[in-house]
Amino acid sequence: MIPQLRGGQWFHYMSFLNKSRRRWLWLLLGLVGLTWLGMRLMVTMVSPVPAGLGVQHGRLTPCPNVPNCVSTLAEAPPQAMLPWPMPGDAAAAQSRLLILIEEQPRTRVITITPTYLHVEFRSLVWGFVDDVEFYLDEPAGVIHFRSASRLGSGDMGVNRARMERLAAAWAAVPGEP
Repeated sequence: MIPQLRGGQWFHYMSFLNKSRRRWLWLLLGLVGLTWLGMRLMVTMVSPVPAGLGVQHGRLTPCPNVPNCVSTLAEAPPQAMLPWPMPGDAAAAQSRLLILIEEQPRTRVITITPTYLHVEFRSLVWGFVDDVEFYLDEPAGVIHFRSASRLGSGDMGVNRARMERLAAAWAAVPGEP
């Protein structure tokens, strides 16, 4: 029979461990916690904002030849995605886009101009940073984007999945594309 644990009884349930083993267990848990904090700090320190972000000559920076980047301006199939339709003017689309971004967890808007947004998305456990850029191309009536991880070469499809989720949310607003 498994005992029912209430409140602080979990410690008494662990009384099968002698005092020495409990100390080792707490020491191990403390070391795991400190290791996690150290790794999280290291990830933050070694991932500065990449140079060259932004719009140059009417285009976002091209994706490097790694699978952790997706863009509407990429030509390679694993990286290429479709731009989003932009209803109305850039100011209205940017307001709507900012609302959509604020609904996402662990985001921080870095740069806002009338036709450009740079947003940082952080992963839950390790705090890896992904840079997401949006270019509101008013003459073409579309929103171009680029989403790339700062570290490593793979992201297990996180950037593509995020942008597909955001695209679905963008398209789901009633009465607008």
